[in-house]
Amino acid sequence: MNRQIRIFSTKDDEYLKDFKEVALELNLKILIYHYERFSFADNRLTYTGRKDFPKFSDQDSVLFRRPSYDKQKQHFWVRLLATLARDAGSKVINPDFMVNFPLHSGKLFQAAYFSAYDIPHVPTYRLDRKLKNLDFPMIIKKRYSAYGHGTCLVESNAEFNEARSRIAGKGDYIVQKFYPLKRDVRVMVLNNQVIGSVQRQPHIHADRRVGVKVGRPIELIEAEQDIVKQVIRVFDLDLAGLDLFTNHQGKTWLGEMNFFPNFTSFMRETEINLFKLILENLNRH
Repeated sequence: MNRQIRIFSTKDDEYLKDFKEVALELNLKILIYHYERFSFADNRLTYTGRKDFPKFSDQDSVLFRRPSYDKQKQHFWVRLLATLARDAGSKVINPDFMVNFPLHSGKLFQAAYFSAYDIPHVPTYRLDRKLKNLDFPMIIKKRYSAYGHGTCLVESNAEFNEARSRIAGKGDYIVQKFYPLKRDVRVMVLNNQVIGSVQRQPHIHADRRVGVKVGRPIELIEAEQDIVKQVIRVFDLDLAGLDLFTNHQGKTWLGEMNFFPNFTSFMRETEINLFKLILENLNRH
């Protein structure tokens, strides 16, 4: 007996079409919901376009896709729906993270969490604090962001002070060390198992924003394997992308955990169908 699979995301999520197509191939029925259609008004929960608000059960499997980091309404629905699904006994992908979203997605929170468990991580500082003896180059970035949005590379005190002076809401930003890297690796984890890893190449745009270009599949070195094992011991990772950095002296750090990882480049380079693996996982009892 197939489980009832529910996927929640934004209307413009390009992956929803892929999930539908793969579900048809696997003969699975999925229900897709958009955060923008949920409402709580007049003391009543509603979903536009359907008669009833989702009623979760222990036969449901639930996946939450990326909400907009800057849209608090979508954060509200992720947390509420994840809590309702978990309390009903549904199989929720990354339940602790989703119930506490956006807390666990914050780069400052993650750095503090990694520090508490002695996981090697990139040195991270709050932009709204007085900072001394910064080791350049460094990146100023939003605590909640993706795809390099809101990042700025600074290579001197003068550049740092100029960039900092232009930023309003400094409490929403952090500063991190930017390393000349020998290896930048994205590791994809499903059910606490590594299913693949790819090399990445940092790219500095003309506006000083830092992005990455995903390249070929790559085998993890021992230091990277050790960090992945350490992370898996601490966190229960149903689905996550881990970013690992190794400098030219051979020191390795965990950059961050991404609970809404990008699939496209990883799938292109590895030929691993993440949509199929995720749906099969959701359908398991």
